[in-house]
Amino acid sequence: MKISVLGCGRWGGFIAWYLRHIGNDVTIYGLEEDPGYQSLKSTRTNGILTYDDDVKFTSSLKEASTAQ
Repeated sequence: MKISVLGCGRWGGFIAWYLRHIGNDVTIYGLEEDPGYQSLKSTRTNGILTYDDDVKFTSSLKEASTAQ
């Protein structure tokens, strides 16, 4: 299943990680100007969890809402 998580804070990050962990195709949406999003996108970790290489990151709400 293709799922987008809107928000990449601790809760959104955990939900995205878990959904990917159970086999879903996950896209994480965050605001481009948010330093937390930039860090998450570049390091693929939030300090607690590490995201698989196939988790997608986007700052386009249109892209996130279509989960392509």
